[in-house]
Amino acid sequence: MPVEVFFADVMPPWPLPITSISEDRLLKVLGIPRTERLQIEGLQTRRSAGTKSDRNLTDDQLTYRALLRLASDPPAAVGTLQSLTIKRLLRPFPLGLRFSGNNMSPLPGWLCGAHGVCLNFSNNDLAVQLHFALFNDSSGFVLKPPEMLGSLLGPGEDVNRLKPDAYWPPARVELQLVTIRIISLHQLPKHGEQRLRLDGRHSACHDYHPELSGAAALPDKLSSSSPAIQLALNPVGGFCAISDTVIDSDRVETQFATQVIKGNGLNAPFAQTVHCMAAEPDSTFLRLSVTDSGKEVAYETAVLGRLRGGYRVVQLRGPLGTRIELAYVLVRISFDRRENVWPTRRQLRLENTQSRRKLMQLSQENAELRMSTTDFSRATSGDSLWQPNRGCSTESLGQPNGGCSTESLGQPSASEPSTPVRKVVLASLLQADTISSFRASDHVLCT
Repeated sequence: MPVEVFFADVMPPWPLPITSISEDRLLKVLGIPRTERLQIEGLQTRRSAGTKSDRNLTDDQLTYRALLRLASDPPAAVGTLQSLTIKRLLRPFPLGLRFSGNNMSPLPGWLCGAHGVCLNFSNNDLAVQLHFALFNDSSGFVLKPPEMLGSLLGPGEDVNRLKPDAYWPPARVELQLVTIRIISLHQLPKHGEQRLRLDGRHSACHDYHPELSGAAALPDKLSSSSPAIQLALNPVGGFCAISDTVIDSDRVETQFATQVIKGNGLNAPFAQTVHCMAAEPDSTFLRLSVTDSGKEVAYETAVLGRLRGGYRVVQLRGPLGTRIELAYVLVRISFDRRENVWPTRRQLRLENTQSRRKLMQLSQENAELRMSTTDFSRATSGDSLWQPNRGCSTESLGQPNGGCSTESLGQPSASEPSTPVRKVVLASLLQADTISSFRASDHVLCT
């Protein structure tokens, strides 16, 4: 289906319409500036670096930061795409400029609700690793978050159109806290050594394409390894943070590195604790990598929300994605909840809008209260209504009737309001919430 028909929100006559859109056009639809788009795409990131500090970063670091900004504060156009993908299939594909075979990041496509992202599996880069982590043990299908399928719509609203601010990820009051105790690393290969583990249900794939799995090799150096472990969070959407202490500062990090264990890759003790927080744990990826002398030699990627508690073993993979025989990291995992005190810019905008609406409502109620107070003051300003003697003069106090005629006692005078008027005055008094300086001695209704 053409892209124009997809965005026109018109049901095509085809039974199963699928729309293919390039990664650059997808980011353009989201309203992302060109500089930011180049960093997300990983193309010419050095030229698109804005500040001087950004120019000192590598291309991968610039891309990582740009993806974090998009995930934490998605534009409103993301909600439009999520509403369109409820009934239509969307498939982003990479630009033709990727001659080296490097993949585009699937995170923006998944954020927009795309049903499939085109990747090149011959290159085991971060995009492929995230793909296998998401669809691991899923039979090839993963459900979208409920908010992405229109659960934020009110009753009777059109399912094809979400509210401007009602899209995934929503504002979360609490965050998922995952505490990982890195105990030790075992059986890390030495320099140049490859120990492939080719068993398992995908072992037949190695017989057809052995070049994608590698081959066994002996170490080229007899020196021992000096490993260090790095952890990084890659969110599809929502807030996330990682730290070795309880995260309570304004500065939030999404990457963490342990100390280097000198000359011990066989049984390296770390005994370090890492705290990972995520607003959307089922859509946040945790990547654990092992470096030796600054070079990555092993890794593993998993969805943060699918981790299991207790003492666990993380099986490591080589650079080609094949598991390494006997190489693993021993960890202890625990879970907790924590209040979200790090609102994103989108959440602040929503709270500002809600505060403005409440302020306008309070202003309207205040104006109504002032009008009610004014009506009450006007209704009680008449002299004849509040005179204690009800029209009797002081000279005739000695008379039997106290100077009052029988007509004035039995009937209200001409200047005295009737009973319905007194009821209105009483109703105004009861409706007013606050009336300052009200004294019962000065305001007495005569019956």
